Amino acid sequence: NYIKYVINTNRLNLIGTIFLIAILTAIMGEFKIYPIESSVFRFGLGSITFFLLILLINVPVFFTGLITALFLLLFRTFIDSLTLDDSLLNLLILNIPASLYYIVFAFCIDKLTVRLKEFPLQLGIYGAVFEIIANFVEHFMYTILIQSTFISWKQLFIIIAVAFIRSFFVVGIYSSITLNEQKKKMQEMLNMHANLYMETLYMQNTMHLVEQVTADSFLLYKNLRETNHALSTEALRISSEMH
Repeated sequence: NYIKYVINTNRLNLIGTIFLIAILTAIMGEFKIYPIESSVFRFGLGSITFFLLILLINVPVFFTGLITALFLLLFRTFIDSLTLDDSLLNLLILNIPASLYYIVFAFCIDKLTVRLKEFPLQLGIYGAVFEIIANFVEHFMYTILIQSTFISWKQLFIIIAVAFIRSFFVVGIYSSITLNEQKKKMQEMLNMHANLYMETLYMQNTMHLVEQVTADSFLLYKNLRETNHALSTEALRISSEMH
């Protein structure tokens, strides 16, 4: 029963963490710019937040992407319903492409079997490529669902440039955080080793002192053995106990 309780508790914590990532991503996604004129296509801080959090937190990436996409769809539809005079179905369709972005991006990250967290350059490049793929899928869905025009070469350059900037910005923050954590762990290990070294010196000095007292007690026993049998016996007892 206790093991089941721990497992269930861990699952609850994991689900709570995933929903927290989804909420933060949706909120940060509202800080956005529209680099392509006359288009609903936008760049926000949501993708930066999502990428950074899945790097820092050990969660199932693809499932987290699905939950984030679903929450984002409902969240943006609700926000748009407060400001736009349109049907709920049209608002849902309007936000499907942006939600699909997180599914595609999480799928690509999840399928990346090579561990790149220790290699910032490769991680930044892969992150940028995956973001470009996700942006293409998102804009393609805009083209199909909202009858928007497909991206031009200028717009393509903007998407690629922003993808690399955002990816390496995230990797830079992640590397800085992990470097600080490694420094803290290294400092803790150095402090522990220093304490162990001091304890070792103290034990060596104590052992030397005990050996000296044992030798002195035995010498006292030898000196008293001929003159005072009772005191010599006591000195031998002390010497034995010290040994």
